[in-house]
Amino acid sequence: MDKNKRFKYIIASVINIIVFGIIIYCLISLIKSSINGNNGFIYFTNISNLFVGLIALFNVIFFLLSIIKNKDYVSKLLSLIKLVAISMTTLTFFTVLFVIGPVNGYPNSYSGRNFFTHLIVPLLSLFSYLFFEEKLQLKWRYSLLILVPFIIYSIFYFINVIILGSWPDIYRINKQGLWYLYLLVFIIADFAFGQGLYFLKRLIDKKHLKHKHYS
Repeated sequence: MDKNKRFKYIIASVINIIVFGIIIYCLISLIKSSINGNNGFIYFTNISNLFVGLIALFNVIFFLLSIIKNKDYVSKLLSLIKLVAISMTTLTFFTVLFVIGPVNGYPNSYSGRNFFTHLIVPLLSLFSYLFFEEKLQLKWRYSLLILVPFIIYSIFYFINVIILGSWPDIYRINKQGLWYLYLLVFIIADFAFGQGLYFLKRLIDKKHLKHKHYS
């Protein structure tokens, strides 16, 4: 493994350790809130952040293994799973920035635990993934997996909010009975953000490979 990749994996390890530490803090806070009757585990934001935190842990393990063994152990599968996780937190980031923030107010949207789950974790994870975590030369069809977590969450949300009424309509998608329209918009947005990340990552990796070839 060349020195440049080793350096990138060291930086990526540090960032992912920070992300994992933040998620552990947020998880403890979520558990305390749930005990007090506020079930934060029904929020897509928290689910996506927990998923990113778990993948960050796996990333650190394989980054450090690669550094110690001087051989790249980061698989394309791990990179694809990270893409799915990053697309989830990126959707959260832009949803808060353009939808929730203007409605609830930005101070409320970025206060307390939300400061980390709505801002810090999405941005740190995205930065590390794009610039320090290599290898995403995958066929385009695999990027469609980006939609899977959100579709699964949408099914549970629809059942519990629209049919059973056991969850509060935290995203206000059933306003005026137009839940199907809001759901469609979110699915399109998730797909758009995911595809943007997929092609941006490919572009960055290709430029890096081209630079290595001519250097």
